[in-house]
Amino acid sequence: MHVKTLGIGALLLIAGVGCAPPSATPVRQVTLYTPQFQYAVPKTEVPGSSKTTISIVNFTGNTGLPLTTFQARFLTDLQNVLVARGFSVRGPFATKDEMTFSDKKGSDFILVYSLSAQSDYQGVSVVSKGKISELPSGEENRVWNGTYSTILGLPIKNINGDAVYFHGALGVSAKINLTLVESMSSEKLWSKTLDISAPAEFFDTARPHAIAVGEVPAAALKLDTMDIGVASAINKSLDGIYTNALNGVWKHLDPQELREIKLQADEIKGKKVF
Repeated sequence: MHVKTLGIGALLLIAGVGCAPPSATPVRQVTLYTPQFQYAVPKTEVPGSSKTTISIVNFTGNTGLPLTTFQARFLTDLQNVLVARGFSVRGPFATKDEMTFSDKKGSDFILVYSLSAQSDYQGVSVVSKGKISELPSGEENRVWNGTYSTILGLPIKNINGDAVYFHGALGVSAKINLTLVESMSSEKLWSKTLDISAPAEFFDTARPHAIAVGEVPAAALKLDTMDIGVASAINKSLDGIYTNALNGVWKHLDPQELREIKLQADEIKGKKVF
């Protein structure tokens, strides 16, 4: 299996912008899937019933885009989850330094979170067009066998401008770190790491790719996120990641579990002079 790691900025670029391939390149009619990024909380507690206030500090990192995709919607639904759990919420703040003294004093915890993601191919087939497409029926759809495939006894490659397309499956997995620190001292009180996955999605590349003799298709494709077919599969998988991630947040940010942590935070505040 070929694994290609993406920063969250790259994934947000995929989710937020559908970049079309150059017009001079032969293109299949593949529709870009637009992710939904929607989440419904399982239930709603009485607002403020936990008697705990949490300030949210957004995760650091430059996405290169306005916050209109995964990051922005995740942040909004994170707040919705906390409110539905009965917490009072302040923020979000870009950094802790942005918080005023009254923000810190009026909070029990500061919630800091980070998110990273990666994509991996889970099987790639080669579909050839152009001159190679004149091969006998069935030969143009040979599944990769783990070393390198052949058509009519010859390694698949780009010859005289022949166009090589791919079909396959890929999935996205993500890791979310949630950390609660005491609001005045920044002492760490609680931390959870959520490993999130979603079912793999099939893709068909919208434009051709060159492939060298003996080169595996996944390596030739190199997770070409400019290809609408690949980007659509990632977007679909990201939809699943989004829902599963917020389900994990809902489960772990439980007022009952955090009640004892709040007692620790109160003890820290009582011992220190700020």
